[in-house]
Amino acid sequence: MSSTSQSDEEVITLQERTETDLSDQALTDEDYAALDEHDNVSSVSVSSEKVKIQQHIGHIGLPSGAYLEVLPKDSLEGFKLLYYLAKAGRVSEELVAGRGEIGFSVGESFIEVVGQVYAQEIERLLRRGIHKRYLPKQEATDHVKGQLRVTKQLARQEPFATSFESQYDELTADIPLNQLILYAAVELVEEVREPTVEDRLRRQIGDLQRIVTLPPTPPHPSEITLTRETQGYEPLVKFAEQILEESYIDTFGQQTKLLESLLINTETLFEEVVYSLVADVVQSSRYIPEGDGDPESEADSDIGHLLRDESGDGIQGMQPDIFLRDRGTPIWIADAKWKESDSPARNDLYQVTSYQRKIGGDAMIFYPEQGGTLETVYGLSGDEHDTREDNELRIVEVPLGGETYQEFEREARGKVREAMQAQLPEL
Repeated sequence: MSSTSQSDEEVITLQERTETDLSDQALTDEDYAALDEHDNVSSVSVSSEKVKIQQHIGHIGLPSGAYLEVLPKDSLEGFKLLYYLAKAGRVSEELVAGRGEIGFSVGESFIEVVGQVYAQEIERLLRRGIHKRYLPKQEATDHVKGQLRVTKQLARQEPFATSFESQYDELTADIPLNQLILYAAVELVEEVREPTVEDRLRRQIGDLQRIVTLPPTPPHPSEITLTRETQGYEPLVKFAEQILEESYIDTFGQQTKLLESLLINTETLFEEVVYSLVADVVQSSRYIPEGDGDPESEADSDIGHLLRDESGDGIQGMQPDIFLRDRGTPIWIADAKWKESDSPARNDLYQVTSYQRKIGGDAMIFYPEQGGTLETVYGLSGDEHDTREDNELRIVEVPLGGETYQEFEREARGKVREAMQAQLPEL
């Protein structure tokens, strides 16, 4: 753990999933109380002065003005956050594949990296062309435009009309989709401290505000619908929603303070990356990928139920991170575990083998790269009542990074393909 000063604000660095002693930091009782209420923080008390952040990396603001920088564990050497964000579809692959790649490592402020990424995404959007659509508009015009609102016009009771109550459709960029992007940028720029990043964001906010109105509150998700024409917005919309969802507001004493808690759930991110890699491998095959790891699906996907109640209804749905269907039937499952260990955890094995027995097929558990120490193949042991052919459970490590994004993606996809072909030779 280290502590630095940034614009008169204390920045304390610590690692995810690691209990850290903060007794040497000048945190207030209000700071500890705020951390104690935070959903992703455990082991916090004023007396122990210890904190542990659960499977998240990022940035947490505190009432005193101090910030916690939550970094990946040192044991996950070479982890490239932006590569993972790109593979999960949360930022554009162009961003990390280009020459102007933005890095993330110990010593860099997480919020500055987020600011750089978001600024570059907005820049790309403006360069590509911001989306517009026709919206109905009603106003007084000096000539009839579109349709005349007769009732409104007559109500004015003017003997000689000098203006006309018109109703027409106007092509405009001032729509909820663009308002969301602008609103998130305005929220983010207030937390960025690095002058060049702040200036870049403010320039783009200015460009957006020439054609988009800043709403008093962010547009509701129901107002945001991506169509074929606006699919290019998808990574930016996800990023904007992440920024706004993690903005945490609370009141301390007489002062209301915005606590910017921009955290990325590394466990969920890893599941999304593994799902994306599996989907790449089975593309154009007869297998259909599903599962909790699918970032595009909001519906729960399951392979059936573990138990049935007395009336025969299924309970305890079984929802692996990834599974494949063949003609509608689940035939292969996998789970992604963002953890490091000398061997697969017993609970992980119990969980996945219960899925395996449900479908009667092969399975995998994916872990982040750990030098090959975890990779192995288990045979699923049967018993005298089980006449099915033995299935295997394969442990696979997923690369954490590479010299370039292309290298990372090529190596990761190749690793997953090789392992899956051992269980599904037709791939």
